Amino acid sequence: MQSDASVGGLELNPNGQEMYTYEVYFPNDGVLSWSVASDGQLSFLPTNTGFPLGATAVDFPFSFTANGQYGYTTTVCEYYGDIASVQRQSNGSLEYFNAGGQTPQSPTWNILSDPCSQWVAVSSAGYAAMSFSSFMTGYTLMASYSVGPTGVLTLIPGSELVPTVNPYQGQAVFDPTGQYLILAGRPPSSYHPAVQVYQLQSDGRLVALGAPQQLSALQNTVLEGVAWDNSNHFYAVLENCGQNGPCSTELYIFNFSGGRLTLAAGAPHNFDGANPGLTVVPR
Repeated sequence: MQSDASVGGLELNPNGQEMYTYEVYFPNDGVLSWSVASDGQLSFLPTNTGFPLGATAVDFPFSFTANGQYGYTTTVCEYYGDIASVQRQSNGSLEYFNAGGQTPQSPTWNILSDPCSQWVAVSSAGYAAMSFSSFMTGYTLMASYSVGPTGVLTLIPGSELVPTVNPYQGQAVFDPTGQYLILAGRPPSSYHPAVQVYQLQSDGRLVALGAPQQLSALQNTVLEGVAWDNSNHFYAVLENCGQNGPCSTELYIFNFSGGRLTLAAGAPHNFDGANPGLTVVPR
């Protein structure tokens, strides 16, 4: 790590054997790989030439396949805008590889001639969902992809649809079964964050279940993180900073059953302070 760097995020590989940290320093950021021993000790894994430290255009964290072999993330639109793909090497470090992934197009109009990736989520059922937005017009499409045995992404014909919530400042994540996707963002013409549940079909397409569910009644609220545990609970953390007041944090916890979210007793939980993070131990 650079002497003037700080850690902007960390992520554990689904295999539990490696951890990746997002290193923030001027003029370039980077992703570092670490092995995790059975006693929790970390050992640095040298980064190979295929994944240089200079990773300014790559967002973090990755969305990994269930075996932790392939990971995908969005990229900064001004530099690239496409989906970035990484492959786990034999020593646990990461290297870039070309996963393909055709940009979705509307059957009636071409709105993504200058696409910017918004989010990517990988399902344990062997599919991935992504959203792209036009840098010039702001129009957005999401679509489904099959994930091949070598990590290659193939667009599923007819899976393109317009998301019911704006993915700007939003996130998306599949539940542990890989059958349900929750997209968090803002509905059109709304200042309030909301979540939308989608169900994965047998052919890989996604179908919205019901209408978006509003999270916070406060305006100027920023979604900071979403996550699942393995007991059918969904979590979302939001930050609100008024123009003249202090910042506060809201933690939402939902019970999930039959494709429906129900707010858990006592939620949301309110805390003072800014820059919240969210980590859920999935047990």
